[in-house]
Amino acid sequence: MLLLLHIFTAFGSLGFATAAHLQPSPAKLQATYLLTGAMLASGTALTIKSPSHLVEACVMGLVLLGAILYQVILARKKLAHSLASSL
Repeated sequence: MLLLLHIFTAFGSLGFATAAHLQPSPAKLQATYLLTGAMLASGTALTIKSPSHLVEACVMGLVLLGAILYQVILARKKLAHSLASSL
């Protein structure tokens, strides 16, 4: 059950990060932060529960986290630029 939750939060955070990158909004960024935090928490719990797959899990998690972080940075830049230009 925890694995299923982890998979859904991982894909959800990547989806919201992509949506925030395409059309940035504070709500999409907050949803991305929440889902990414849940992904990290469930991934940590899974790693503690089953440490035999530690290397594979950490590498894939860090790659996914890097992709999400990159999209969040771009979305925040776009949002800041759009808010500054509307003033």
